[in-house]
Amino acid sequence: MNIRTLEKLDFKNIIDLHKQYINTIYGRERLSNIEFFKDKKQLEEELFLVDEILAFIISGKKLDIYGFPDIRNSIGLLKGGFTLEVPDAFDFFNFLCSADRLIKNINRIDTPIFSSRFRTNFTFTTLVSEVEKIFTSDGQISDKASARLEKTRKEIKNLTLSFDSILNSSVNKYKDSLVSDNYIIKDNRYLLPVKTNRIKSVNGIIAGYSDSGHTIFIEPIEIVEYNNKFYELKAEEEDEISRILFVICEKYRASLENINWFIEKLGYLDFSYGKALCAFDKKFSRIEISDEKNFRLIQFYHPSLLNPVKNNLEFGGDKNFVIITGPNTGGKSVLLKAVGIIQLLFQAGFFTPTSIGSSLPIMDDILVDIGDLQSIEESLSTFSSHILTINEILSKANNKTLVLIDELGTATSPLEGEALAISILQHLIQKKAYGIITSHFDNLKVFAMQNENTLIGSMGFDEKQLVPRYILMMNIPGSSYAFDIAKKLGLPDDIISNAKNLVSFNKESDTVIKKLSQLYLELKEKMEIIENKEYELSKRESEIKILKEKYDKTERTIRKEFEQEFQEKFKQFRKEIEQEIASLKKEGYQKDSSKNIASMMDKYKESLEGNAGTFDNSGYNRDVENMEKKNYIDSSRINSSINMQSSLKIGDRVDVKLFGKKGVITEIGDKKAKVKIDNFIFEIPIFDLIKIREKEESKSQKADNSYVPAKNIPMTLDIRGKSVAEAEEILNEYFNQLALTNHKKVYIIHGKGLGILSEFVHDYLKNIKIVDSFSFAKPEEGGTGCTIVILKN
Repeated sequence: MNIRTLEKLDFKNIIDLHKQYINTIYGRERLSNIEFFKDKKQLEEELFLVDEILAFIISGKKLDIYGFPDIRNSIGLLKGGFTLEVPDAFDFFNFLCSADRLIKNINRIDTPIFSSRFRTNFTFTTLVSEVEKIFTSDGQISDKASARLEKTRKEIKNLTLSFDSILNSSVNKYKDSLVSDNYIIKDNRYLLPVKTNRIKSVNGIIAGYSDSGHTIFIEPIEIVEYNNKFYELKAEEEDEISRILFVICEKYRASLENINWFIEKLGYLDFSYGKALCAFDKKFSRIEISDEKNFRLIQFYHPSLLNPVKNNLEFGGDKNFVIITGPNTGGKSVLLKAVGIIQLLFQAGFFTPTSIGSSLPIMDDILVDIGDLQSIEESLSTFSSHILTINEILSKANNKTLVLIDELGTATSPLEGEALAISILQHLIQKKAYGIITSHFDNLKVFAMQNENTLIGSMGFDEKQLVPRYILMMNIPGSSYAFDIAKKLGLPDDIISNAKNLVSFNKESDTVIKKLSQLYLELKEKMEIIENKEYELSKRESEIKILKEKYDKTERTIRKEFEQEFQEKFKQFRKEIEQEIASLKKEGYQKDSSKNIASMMDKYKESLEGNAGTFDNSGYNRDVENMEKKNYIDSSRINSSINMQSSLKIGDRVDVKLFGKKGVITEIGDKKAKVKIDNFIFEIPIFDLIKIREKEESKSQKADNSYVPAKNIPMTLDIRGKSVAEAEEILNEYFNQLALTNHKKVYIIHGKGLGILSEFVHDYLKNIKIVDSFSFAKPEEGGTGCTIVILKN
């Protein structure tokens, strides 16, 4: 992308917004040298890389990209065979510690693009463990770095302790001759500050004079031997530290190839991670790549704005250009810049201030003319600079360039400027370029509305408040509202009135344009309200569907448990009866025998009735209460429903809307009733019950009891698209009717899908008595999407 485009779109300021998300100097340098991708595969991978990292962040995980000092100067020294000083060697060590920690984090992430870009087959664990004992936490060489260093420092410490008593003795001995009571250390030698006129009173070696000449520094003869020893030990210490540093640097040198590789990847990783962090923080989205040169921006805005108005824009294909009109300060220039910035961010592999569903083509260049290019140094007027820029744009424009021009043809005679604007636009269309042009010219608006390669749009304006709305309205030309704005800003009414009489354009058309704009804004607000309501309705329907499926599944589970318990109780009852009968045969008839059998029968009956007891549907009730809180169930509707159902009484047959089943009321309260459904008792809110009237009941019974001739029962049953609950109901009815036929086999078409329905069908068939066997159909008969059922004679 050319430098002028980046400058005119203030792209540097946009990039600066991302700096806060990047931790290392290596990542910031990568950010300052952004690459714009023109190859689809490269750009696709770059965007998907950010997507993978974003998913990692959303999952609550993070990468520890911190603690990385700039060690590139030290690497240069190591390559030159030099040994690093202690501070640099310590920075190098800290870098390796952070690198080793980060590599372990990286290697735990298993996503295609991230893994291929950043995974390594090496770590710095061994090197770190070898070097870590060398340094203290504050970056000094540790006593434990070597046995020799530890021994030398211990000797220095002991010698220092003996120095204290000797020095204190010397200070007391010569205190009358000293400038102060303190000694000094110079070149590792302990010296006393002696007055010049008392030099002969101190026995020792003169080491130097003060700058003023009034003080002589003397090493007392008593500690010369100790000073010599101290100097010798300090020299040994320095030698040992130098040797240790040399050994460390040799280890560093051996790993330079891996370290250089890591530094390159670190900058790229920090840069990419910063992209994902910014996208997460600002809720930016990934733009899809359009192969058909279609520009589709949904809910886009300028990333620098704090409270932006989001807009939609779509052009491309045979609609090469969009002409945007509207008042000054209405947001045309900001919108123009936003489109350019989003195109740049997209081609640099960033997520953008857009919504999901946006797409852009890959362009070779973005050509812009935005802002005043007047040059005093080159004696160029605004118009001259404008034309020079336009000329450059015309020379470079082609079907792979995006052209953005603000106020085309201005800064000269309106009549000539308007003609130039139309001619320039025609030329750009001929070159098959794409772009957006803002303008106030009326004839350019007319051209845009009549030309098959252009679209017209305008920025919304509130006529009542006389303030811009910053909303882009497509397919509606806009008014400049010059008179309205001038009046608001205080221009005298007589001047405005006279100006209106002087204009030559059709006043009626301008009035129509204003009314259309206002109507558009009103319709847009209403559409937003409708869309919000549709979204809420869809959300409610989805939750209600989930709730119904949940309780369909619960009912099946309870039914299965009931059947299992029934079988167990029946086996136990049969066993007890058989034992009683065996006892009768053996002992003969006893008076109490019949009572015992009758008692056993009563207990068995009671246990069955107990098994059909109240179903604990507290979870259902909680769900209903949650739905009420969310306003998914209108409380006024509930109260109205309760009033309507006030005639409900015990024994009434009712439809339970949530379950789609019929039941009988066994107990009734103010807001809830207990309803018996298929031998189970549920506690149901009254608003979910509909009373079945006698006529409807008789019709239903008549329909249920009607005989279906065998010849009308098909051999094929299609249950594709049905839920498991719906399929079970259909299968029950179908197999009841099959018992009346002479069919030897039937076909159940359930589709392939995820296999849920086919699995249910097979489980169902295992418990049907008239089924002899079943299997998936042959490939030519539907394969796993169809089950063939062989019926018993």
